[in-house]
Amino acid sequence: MIWPLVLLLLGCEKEAMEIRRSPGTETDVSDDSTTTRLLTNATYELAAGYTYDPTLQMGAAVGYQIFNIQGLDKAQRRLGSSYIWDDSDAGTTQEVVTAHTQEDLRTVLQLSGSLGLSLYGTNVTVSGGFTKEDLESRTKEYGLMRLNTTCFSRDIQYGNVVADFENHPALDREVFTPVFAEERRVLQAYNSNNDYQGLRNKVHNFLLRWGCCFVSHSVMGCSLYYEVSVDKSVLNKEVTIDAALLASASKVLSAGGSIEMDNIYEKIENHYEYQLEARGGDVQLISLIHTGGALTNEMFLAWSKSLHTCEGQLADNAVLVSVHLVSMAQLFTDKVSNEMQRQIDNWPNY
Repeated sequence: MIWPLVLLLLGCEKEAMEIRRSPGTETDVSDDSTTTRLLTNATYELAAGYTYDPTLQMGAAVGYQIFNIQGLDKAQRRLGSSYIWDDSDAGTTQEVVTAHTQEDLRTVLQLSGSLGLSLYGTNVTVSGGFTKEDLESRTKEYGLMRLNTTCFSRDIQYGNVVADFENHPALDREVFTPVFAEERRVLQAYNSNNDYQGLRNKVHNFLLRWGCCFVSHSVMGCSLYYEVSVDKSVLNKEVTIDAALLASASKVLSAGGSIEMDNIYEKIENHYEYQLEARGGDVQLISLIHTGGALTNEMFLAWSKSLHTCEGQLADNAVLVSVHLVSMAQLFTDKVSNEMQRQIDNWPNY
């Protein structure tokens, strides 16, 4: 359910959905400029086609580029396939996650809906010198709600790319960056021999270098994070951490709530703490969140529509608000793919 306040959001204005380019660059559409599916050149902040570390903050987690964005577009036009697609998405989404520890919240959020990374997320070591068992035995439960207003997305259909390698073996050098294409070829060669120990070591070194996953889909816009910690002493079957999160958020976001939510709030009042963080857009429009004030519908709507635009560019104050992560094993086949997924599932042991 999206809160009534969020339903008022209109997303990015139509004029915001234009072309985003890095300074001094041009999108290469020399093959057929009328059918390109790219709205912008490849840049680090767009994330799609890059490696990603789900244990870090969004944005800082973006790593090495592995897909050649322009190469994907040229190849799909030449072959009549679908490899990459940019879209001027406008809309609002709400995501809610809960966890036993504060450190797990953002990792769980980033891994939601991801492919082949569920076990990797549970094996992440938290910071601060505590084990997960230590943190889970503490006296609080945690919840996080993220509200995203989106205005741009990029999607890489990596499954189509890998499937087409069989009929177009040289395609990898076109759609991947040179170093990644070469390292992938070296690994793929192990599918035709029985050197399991060699494959095991090569895969381990590959994962140390490139990481366990990449971004197949990324979304730009502005985002609001509402994070709450609630004393376990007031939680039970009726007053769950999910219900406590929504009940407390209804007060801070001025969204209003049902009688049931009001009753839950009465039970957790004075037993919870929250943090509210805005990213992207003109955050000055909702700066009162740092003084303990509640956000009105009008303030929230103004902020969600504050993505600055200029001629020929899309929202220069948009930030990365959502990613879909995929196991690196999905870019390989047969024995190599199986061994890579096995190591990812058991990381860091192999």
